[in-house]
Amino acid sequence: MQSKGAIRILAIVIALACIYQLSFTGATKFQEKKSREFAAAAVSAEKASPSFANVSEQNKAFFLDSIRNRQEKFYIDSISAEKVYLGFTYREVKDKEISLGLDLKGGMNVMLEVSVAELVSSLADNNTSPQFLAAMKLARENTTK
Repeated sequence: MQSKGAIRILAIVIALACIYQLSFTGATKFQEKKSREFAAAAVSAEKASPSFANVSEQNKAFFLDSIRNRQEKFYIDSISAEKVYLGFTYREVKDKEISLGLDLKGGMNVMLEVSVAELVSSLADNNTSPQFLAAMKLARENTTK
C-alpha cells in the first residue's frame, strides 16, 4: 500500500518527461507549418504576377513547386538561429525532436514517366524495318494533333 504513492509519482514524472520530449516535435511541426504558409503566400503572389503567364503549361506545376520549396527553405534558414521554443533555437529544437520513420511520415512516393514511343520501340527490339518506322511516324503525328 505504501508504494502506490511512489508508483504514481514515478508515473507522473515519466509522463512529464515524455511530454517534454514530444513538445520539441510539436514546436518543430509548428515552425514547419508556418514555413509552408509563408511559401503558399509566395506561390499565390507568383501566380498573380504577369510573368507567370510566360511559363508554359507543362512547366507551371514544376515552377510553382520549385518556388514553394525555395521559400520554405528560405523561411527555415531565416529562423534557424532564432529562439523559437523555451529559449532554444530552431536548429536545437530540430535536433531534439523525435525522428519519425518512413512508416510514420507517410511512406515514400515514386514517380515514373514513360515515353510510349520509346517503350513500343524497345518492345519491338528496336526494329528498323521501313514498315515499323512508318507506323511509328504515323502514330507520333496522330498523337500530336
